[in-house]
Amino acid sequence: MKLKFLASIALAACTLVACDDTTEGIGTSLTDNADKLSVSTATFSASTKSIVAESVLSRNLYGYLGKIKDPETNSYLTGNYMTQFHSRSNFSMPESSKVGQKDGKVIADSVKLVLFYNVEYGDSLAPMQLTALELAKPVADNTDYYADFDPEKEGYIRENGIKLSQAYTLKDMTAAKPSLSDSIIISLDKPYIDKSGNAYNNYGTYVIRQYYTDPSNFTSAYKFTKNIVPGFYIKSTDGLGNMARVFNTQLNIYYHYTEKLNESKDTTYVGMASFVSTDEVMLTNNFVNDKAALQTLASDNSCTYLKTPAGIFTEIELPVDKIMEGHEKDTLNSVKIEFNRINDNYQGKYPIKAPTTLLMIPADSLETFFANHSLPDYKKSYIAYASNNIYTFNNIEGLVKAMYNAKEKSKKEGTLSANWNKAIVIPVDYTTVTVQYSTYPTNLCHYMGVSSTRLKGGNDAIKVSVIYSKFDNKEN
Repeated sequence: MKLKFLASIALAACTLVACDDTTEGIGTSLTDNADKLSVSTATFSASTKSIVAESVLSRNLYGYLGKIKDPETNSYLTGNYMTQFHSRSNFSMPESSKVGQKDGKVIADSVKLVLFYNVEYGDSLAPMQLTALELAKPVADNTDYYADFDPEKEGYIRENGIKLSQAYTLKDMTAAKPSLSDSIIISLDKPYIDKSGNAYNNYGTYVIRQYYTDPSNFTSAYKFTKNIVPGFYIKSTDGLGNMARVFNTQLNIYYHYTEKLNESKDTTYVGMASFVSTDEVMLTNNFVNDKAALQTLASDNSCTYLKTPAGIFTEIELPVDKIMEGHEKDTLNSVKIEFNRINDNYQGKYPIKAPTTLLMIPADSLETFFANHSLPDYKKSYIAYASNNIYTFNNIEGLVKAMYNAKEKSKKEGTLSANWNKAIVIPVDYTTVTVQYSTYPTNLCHYMGVSSTRLKGGNDAIKVSVIYSKFDNKEN
């Protein structure tokens, strides 16, 4: 019987180990007397602490908009976002002769920016105000942007471009019935002058005239963004009390055109050219928060924190040496860690929700993991979900082995990193797809919504449960 096969049987027997105070006899019950597989368990202590995130990569599918007062820190958090728009490769419009015209040139009847959102946090009735700012140039798609990236400060805003303010509340009290898709509508119907000094009755007319000048600029998101619509920066400029998660931003251009029903009769139709923010174009979030207030919270050693956006992570120092001591030649079958939530003290009207999905990665890979678009491999990076106020990483044995091997290798090749046995726990957005009963990861990024929770740890160590197996006689 091969060793790897026997080791896998030992792991399958872990439930038996957990239910019995002794492991005596398990090895001999699985193998013959010549093999004598022994299974043992041990529990160790690990230390944890809170660390303030310097800045996090702003790659995300959602834009966050609004301003709230954080009940934990009594400081303010503001969310703004920049978005570009996608043009389909098969985008087309009617022949120019059929479209409504003025002075012999096609015109758009109206144009809207539409922000479709969910209420992320706070009072949906709070009066708010945003400002939509036209970009002078597209934000490059070959660069990484972080949550403190401000297109306005970085010179991306067009000096004499569109700058429109819009008041809104997240709950529309004038609607006769609740809408399936809540939205904020920003009209761009005012006269518009492009960078070359050409005047148009509105921004939509500018866009569709570019189509009839050169339709090839509408065949890809890259050409459309580079040559026609660089994007918009949506900035929270007034109000306090809520944060919206914008899951879709659309640039909708309305026009009318005619079609012949027969030789003697024409019919007029209303058309819409719609350009949408998708994962194929750039979207960045800009968050303004109080780092000093976050640091004060992170200094609380009675627990550790997980806080978003761009807030606080939990660092864990794993007892690698103790786990491996005396077991250097054994099989490390399982290393399990549970992070227990502590109930929040805040009982106000708008408590902050806890993050639902966590990622654990080596501390030294914090920046490169997200920059390289990495996905969890369950060898050195792992996902855990909240269940009954507990986040459980069921088996991080691969990470422990990698840390131990790195230390052993450093004895021969050089200095060991100070973080060699440390890992970081981070709230994330993680999406998967299931195909024929198999699940595959599709996207992972920092969670940018409003969330917070306290974890047991800090001054109190947390437990690490380990299962080993070994063969007393290794002749096979």
